This record gives sequence, structure tokens and C-alpha cells, in this order.
Amino acid sequence: MTDKLALALRDNPIFLTQRAALALNARCRKALKARGIDDVNPAQLSILAALEANDGITATELTRVVMYEKSTLTPLLDKLEAAELLLRARDPKDGRVQRLFVTKKGRKRRRDAEAVLSELTGAMADVLPKKVLRHHVEFCEAVLSTESAAPASTAPARHATRAGLARSHGK
Repeated sequence: MTDKLALALRDNPIFLTQRAALALNARCRKALKARGIDDVNPAQLSILAALEANDGITATELTRVVMYEKSTLTPLLDKLEAAELLLRARDPKDGRVQRLFVTKKGRKRRRDAEAVLSELTGAMADVLPKKVLRHHVEFCEAVLSTESAAPASTAPARHATRAGLARSHGK
């Protein structure tokens, strides 16, 4: 039974995507650490980038931008604040609201970390065929674009596989 499950999961696009994401995250952390960047991880880097583009937004607004649950976002923000990479400040018009700002140190750390990730991406592009990378980007964009449009199904799940998806799309 376990072998059948392992085979089914190996062909499941959701499982494969999750495993690939974990592997990429581990590579990113290793590359960042090799460059002495150990106070920011890929998830925190995405937060810094989003804040730099939307400086002064609230944590609630940030959850929509980075697509993290508030319960996931809060400890990441706490760590960024402890590392002095972001600043929380009360909104002067509404003291109940906290605004988030990237510090000068946070902007520099984001630039340094993004340079490392750019090198890592370039190294992957040297190994993987361009077609594979293009399809990966298209797949991720398609999944993300349907994120808010796809209702959670209550029907029994059909087990999708790469072969089944290819058949259903005439490939």
C-alpha cells in the first residue's frame, strides 16, 4: 500500500510542486548563508520586497500581497523587526493600526539577498532547458491567478497525475 501511495504522490503535481519548493527553499537558504546572509530567508525576502514596493502598508494588506496567512506572517515580521530590517509604527490617524516600513538596513539586505538569488537562478538556467523554465513560470502564474477564483471543492478529489493532466489537455 505504501509503495502505491508513493508512486501516486510522485506523479501528483501538487506534491511535486511542494517538494520542488522545499528543495528550492533549501538551496536559497544555503546560498544566502554561504554569503553571510543568515538573518533573512526566502519568505522574509519576499516580505521585504513587497514592503519596499508598498512601504507603510498594514500587516493585513501585506497578507494579500504576499499571500500568507496572518498567523504565518506575524512571526516572520517579528524576526524582521528583531533584525532591524523593518519598523512597525502606529498610524498617526488611527492609533490602533500599525504601519510597516523597510529600514535602510532592510533595503540593503534585500538587495544583497536578491543578488545571491539572481546568481542561483542563473545557475539553474544554465542546467535546466529554457523550455522547462518557461513552462514552470507559466504553471506557477496559472496557479496563482486561479488562487482566489477557485472555490474549495466538497466533491471527492480525483487524483491528478502528470499523465492525466497531459491527456486532459490534449498533450
